[in-house]
This record gives sequence, structure tokens and C-alpha cells, in this order.
Amino acid sequence: MKNKQKLKISQMPCCIYKLHTKDSLIYTDNHNYQRNIFIVQGAILVVKVFTNQEIVPISILDNHSIIFIKSYSFNLNNYYYKATALKETYLLTLKANYISSSIIHPYLMKAIYNTITKQILIAQILLHKEAKNRTLQIIIYLSEHFGYVENGNLIIDLQINYNLLALMTGTNKNSIRKILNNLENKILIKTHRDKILYITQYKKATYKLLN
Repeated sequence: MKNKQKLKISQMPCCIYKLHTKDSLIYTDNHNYQRNIFIVQGAILVVKVFTNQEIVPISILDNHSIIFIKSYSFNLNNYYYKATALKETYLLTLKANYISSSIIHPYLMKAIYNTITKQILIAQILLHKEAKNRTLQIIIYLSEHFGYVENGNLIIDLQINYNLLALMTGTNKNSIRKILNNLENKILIKTHRDKILYITQYKKATYKLLN
């Protein structure tokens, strides 16, 4: 699926789509709202893009979340929503009138709960005034949701570069570079070619990041 490709509305009650890393969906007021889009497997960054090119991060979603819920769909006159795959991602779209199914409804409730919970977490992170604190909290968030331990290091299973991290934290690439260089000098993280590779000695590092 190419970048910024819109989902085609099928006559079928449900469809499955595959997004490659960096593929994006654009959600505007012209979009058909009769479908719900679930993340079956993968990771999605949702941002709000204004007509003046200002970008506001909304959420970072993983499995069993729903990308667009009702609260997203009002007054899309001066902005739109963009959902970008942070890794290979599989989406399930369902027609709204199919949601009433006794099989699907519990899954929808869980997906909405997961989505709202993650939106609240991201909103709380963005309340930090200092870019350093926002960045540290986002790194911890990514570690908890997309990380795995190997040889005492915590590997973030996403291709997160400086630009993406700047987008997630509402800051700029230069600030991110300085913050990560400082963390790398303290031997808390390891980066390579503008990408976070892993957090070293993650238990010790997480304690230091939070204190």
C-alpha cells in the first residue's frame, strides 16, 4: 500500500489491509465514516495535521486498538488525521452496522478502551514543558509497549528515527539529537544512524530516566 493511500470502501462487511513501515492513511471530512478500523497486529502513530502544517501527536497504538473513533470525526475543516505504520501492520475494517454482532461488539469495546487509554497516556506525556522530559517518557512508553529484553538490553522493535521521535514529542530533530546524544554519553541508550537501537541495562536505565 502506497503512502497516503485512502482505504477503498468495499461492499464486504469486513476487509483486511496490510501496511508496510511508513505507509500512511489520511482521514478527512470526505472520508466515509461507516467503517471502523482495527489494528490486528502492528503499530500506528496517529497525528493531527493542520492546514498551516502544524502537527500534533494524538496517540501511538498497537494491537487490539481502533484507529479512528467518533471523537476524531468532528469539524475536520482546518485539519486532518494521519495514521502512519511504525512497523508492518495489519488492519481490519468493519462496517458500522456490522458492529452490533455479539461476536464483534466485545472486541470493539476492548479496542476503544485500549485506544482511549493510550490517548490519555500520550496527552499526559505531552503536558511536560521540557522536551527532554517528553522524550524520556516517550522512550519509556515505546519500551513498555514495543520492547523485548535480549542480553540485558531492551530492544525497541520499531524503526524510530530522530524525525519520528520529534513528531511523537512535539519537538524538533535538533533537540532530539542533543537529548539522545546526552543519553548515549551516559551509556543509557544506543543509537545508530539517527535511530534508537536499544536501551542498555534497561532496569538501571529506566530508573535513571525517571529520576
